[in-house]
Amino acid sequence: MSIESFIEAANVLYDNEYYNEALCLVCIAVDACADIEFPSEKRNGMRYKKYLTKHFGTICHYGIPGTDVTNIKIHVTRKTEESKPDQNSYVDLEQILYHVIRCGLVHNANLNPQLVFSESTVIKDWDGLLFVPAAIIKGLESAVEETIQ
Repeated sequence: MSIESFIEAANVLYDNEYYNEALCLVCIAVDACADIEFPSEKRNGMRYKKYLTKHFGTICHYGIPGTDVTNIKIHVTRKTEESKPDQNSYVDLEQILYHVIRCGLVHNANLNPQLVFSESTVIKDWDGLLFVPAAIIKGLESAVEETIQ
């Protein structure tokens, strides 16, 4: 078993539209890569978010095609503790990827039912649902591949 094998398995799952399962494996691979790149950071959440921030360009390039940004913040209409919104009800993508997606999958084998994978490149909060492109999985995989090459 290796980081590469997790990515290979995630690709099979992704191709068969098992997005939650694919994303779970990718989140574990990101955890492993974050540990490689930030070994002195003791807190897993901080390590993970630092990794996401460092590789944000790659994640967006492959996971949100057509974007070239250094930060994405989403205004949320329904605040949840797991999304960690700021005082103005904005949540950055790193928070969503770690607290909502990674923690939900890794700790509970489940995603918040308000999270919806979209085939489009839209990331938005609409009518209490949080839409994230399914391709974000490919963006995270690409970041992992950068690390293990």
